[in-house]
Amino acid sequence: WTLDKQVAVGFAKGHRGIKLNNPQIHSTIIEKSQVFFATNERLEQEIVWDPISHIGEMYGEPFDQS
Repeated sequence: WTLDKQVAVGFAKGHRGIKLNNPQIHSTIIEKSQVFFATNERLEQEIVWDPISHIGEMYGEPFDQS
């Protein structure tokens, strides 16, 4: 996951030349304690988190590639 919506948009548009069918961007609010790992090494504000412990809502929005 990324904390930066523009990074998410970049992946939804297709990454490394791979186009996606019906891409979506998902968002949610998590607790800091649910984060296993965070890095900005590739300037992507990337996190790895535990979705199993998540009890909140996840929101998906279709991404219009046009």
